[in-house]
Amino acid sequence: RTFTLAAPDLLTLLLGPALAERVFGEGSGLGLSLMGLSRDLPDALETGAVDCAIVPRMEGVEANLRNDLLQKVLFRDRLRCFARVGHPAMPKRRLSLERYLGLRHVLVSPGGRGPGPVDLALAARGEARHVSVRVPDFAAAINIVSRSDLVIAAPSALAQAVPPGSLMSFDLPLPVEGHAITLVWHPRYGSDPDHTWFRDVLLEELDGARLGLA
Repeated sequence: RTFTLAAPDLLTLLLGPALAERVFGEGSGLGLSLMGLSRDLPDALETGAVDCAIVPRMEGVEANLRNDLLQKVLFRDRLRCFARVGHPAMPKRRLSLERYLGLRHVLVSPGGRGPGPVDLALAARGEARHVSVRVPDFAAAINIVSRSDLVIAAPSALAQAVPPGSLMSFDLPLPVEGHAITLVWHPRYGSDPDHTWFRDVLLEELDGARLGLA
């Protein structure tokens, strides 16, 4: 039995090792497949090609998910500004909007296009930031930010994915809607014992990781 989880790459970074340890600890006949989110996710959940998915949902924005799918909010999070320790342009305490706009930014964009939530919030105020680098995942973003003077707006959970003392973070100097991290599965597999066990393992590991906001 191979359990397949679709999730954003940041959560794969954070949960992958613990999930692998739990699944493999149950026996050599079990496997784990981690994959990114895709447009055909609802169909994959219905057919069983994907067992569960972890989907970020912007607060106040209707999720693009079918009504027949079951959902459970795991935790809530918000974006923060991350920079390398020792960044010469970062303040000791509060980050002003003026200073934030004067920085160069990394944007995680799996498709390589489109604005991020921060860009939309800035555009509503008639402002724009300088996105110097676009990358497809947070692993690449962490590598770039930790070795340069570029910064990134990322979920606060990012702090758990970097070596201690490598990055510092600040509140964003403008309001940006938070997001809920939601576990999604199809009701067809709701009472399947293997599926139930895997969901319970996910919940336990997420609880132990203490990600996001209360």
